[in-house]
Amino acid sequence: MMIEQHHEELGEPRSSRYRSRRPRKSEHIPSWDSPRRLSPEKASGVPDTLNTERFFDMAPGEVYATLLNEGTCPCSECAMYRILSRYGQTGSASFCRTVPAPCPPDGIKAFAAS
Repeated sequence: MMIEQHHEELGEPRSSRYRSRRPRKSEHIPSWDSPRRLSPEKASGVPDTLNTERFFDMAPGEVYATLLNEGTCPCSECAMYRILSRYGQTGSASFCRTVPAPCPPDGIKAFAAS
């Protein structure tokens, strides 16, 4: 009864008393390494391959198909995107395009010239 009154006065639930007695679980979650995971050496070679002069203007899917036909594909297409995202090389290429400024009508050109 004494514990209940104490918690009522403080405005906290009784369960907090019992939670504080229980040891906390460690926040570290052990990583699970897949046996199919790419080795760090192979993973570091993927951006080098994709950034060569031969492949620099191709999408990873095109590079994957080309390398698969040659029999030298180091990883899957998804893995290529995942590795490139670690290096910040994925995303829209629209920022590279330049849009020409719109031309004003002929009447405005003549007015501005005078």
